[in-house]
Amino acid sequence: MTTDNTNTQYPIPDTSKPELSFETAMSQLTDLVKKIETGALPLADSIKAYETGKKLKAFLEQTLKEAELKIEKIEPTSSSDK
Repeated sequence: MTTDNTNTQYPIPDTSKPELSFETAMSQLTDLVKKIETGALPLADSIKAYETGKKLKAFLEQTLKEAELKIEKIEPTSSSDK
């Protein structure tokens, strides 16, 4: 029996697509975490949701890192200011 990943309930997001916004990714991650934490998903779906969540988390972290670098270019601060 083969598994068709194109019709899954929790597909891995293509985080390279520019149309995936930070806000959309955060909302998707929040929803997945709630579903996993409440036990509302069967085990197989929980695993797929976890995989999706890891991708979303990595995308969010990278987006925040890029934003931080842009802000540092605009307003450089010394380490003693933090």
